[in-house]
Amino acid sequence: MTTEVIGHDGLSYAPVNEETLAFFRRVCAAINSNPELDYNWRSVGEFLARFDRQVSPNVAFLLPHGPVRMTAMGPDDRRSPRKAK
Repeated sequence: MTTEVIGHDGLSYAPVNEETLAFFRRVCAAINSNPELDYNWRSVGEFLARFDRQVSPNVAFLLPHGPVRMTAMGPDDRRSPRKAK
């Protein structure tokens, strides 16, 4: 395989902040176990740089909606700020 597509299921380890990192590590552990890594990234760029030249030659990263939403709004179940018509 020459290209690995990641983030396409709406789930990834990035982007995260201090509050959401533990949540995504726990959720992703069900899929990836819990690799022995230094989870020192927060942005997508830092995440991809962590694995540069250590994984598949080409990585396509689709920005996952789960981490983006939780980083921006938190985990609360709430309605959109738009008024319902």
